[in-house]
Amino acid sequence: MTDAVPSGYDAIRVVGRGATGTVMLARQRTVGRLVAIKTIHHSAGAGAIGRLRREAVVLAQLNSPHIIPVYQLHDADHRLSLVMAWAPGGDLAAALPTLAGRHRVQVLLDVAMGLAAAHSRGIVHRDLKPANIVLDDGGRAVLADFGLARLPRATAYRTAGNLVTGTPLYLAPEQITAPDLEAPALDWYAYGVLAYLLLANAWPYATPDWKSVTRHHLESAPLPVSTLNPRLPVGLDPLLSALLDKDPDRRADPDRLCREIVAIPLAEWDRLIPLTGAPSAGRAPAAAALVASTAAETTDPGTPIGRAEPSPEPQARDRDDHPSETTATVDVPVFTVPRGHRVLWLATAGVLGALLGLVLYLIWSRM
Repeated sequence: MTDAVPSGYDAIRVVGRGATGTVMLARQRTVGRLVAIKTIHHSAGAGAIGRLRREAVVLAQLNSPHIIPVYQLHDADHRLSLVMAWAPGGDLAAALPTLAGRHRVQVLLDVAMGLAAAHSRGIVHRDLKPANIVLDDGGRAVLADFGLARLPRATAYRTAGNLVTGTPLYLAPEQITAPDLEAPALDWYAYGVLAYLLLANAWPYATPDWKSVTRHHLESAPLPVSTLNPRLPVGLDPLLSALLDKDPDRRADPDRLCREIVAIPLAEWDRLIPLTGAPSAGRAPAAAALVASTAAETTDPGTPIGRAEPSPEPQARDRDDHPSETTATVDVPVFTVPRGHRVLWLATAGVLGALLGLVLYLIWSRM
């Protein structure tokens, strides 16, 4: 593990590993603080190296308690390492089943402030999802993994052709039809999907199979969130629908939803969103599938949407570190013979085989 971190740091343990690199928990010797170090080897290729450099530059432009701080970028010994703050609370995808209602809505408020800080600097995250939101030691939600974000007017990082980048379950319609867009409305749409997950443990649209996710983003109207969680005030329905408007010019930002959230006492949110211990899998992809899949469905720039990457550990998941293929489990019917009928089946097969042999013998003998 010593070779996996730059000089001046002591490796503690691996918190993420993939085909092109690792994420390590380490301690900075000079000041004794814990850090997360995302390392990519130069052999991973120019695309992976470029994305990590871009993430470092983007994070260096941002200064918000709701965005993960970056400390250093090391380029030595044939590897590139990004040193960031360590978030001991893990990521939202892992923590969600244990979060009470008041904490869920606080996450929505924190994420909205993080997005506002990024947007004020002209930076769009472009891959908002639970796996890219980490929790600090106080439980505050912090935006992480800006590997798909772009600096304003950074033409060097434009997507080639019409390849879609992002996480399928959170893609805004215009992100599918015009992959090169980077307007804040992209993040607002993903925020709306996230709000459904936190408030109702469900995806905003009717049950899809995994091939129809794109169609729902482009064509389907979101379900009223109060029907998915009947305890929620019906006044939330139009606010969530406005975040998921198909037209980015009409799409609302999170401000109105946040104002509604803070108007309700935090203790009341514990009643409105009961702690169930684990998300319901009654809707597909409902919360259980949604949380599990969001860590596995981020596509690389320049990679078709069918290619996805799992992120097994809570901190600073890196798309380039964890490439894999998106897979879905399907139930295949299996033909079985009842135990009591097996002898009859074998006897019948034996008789038919004997008759077929006799017919073939007679035909052969007459030739």
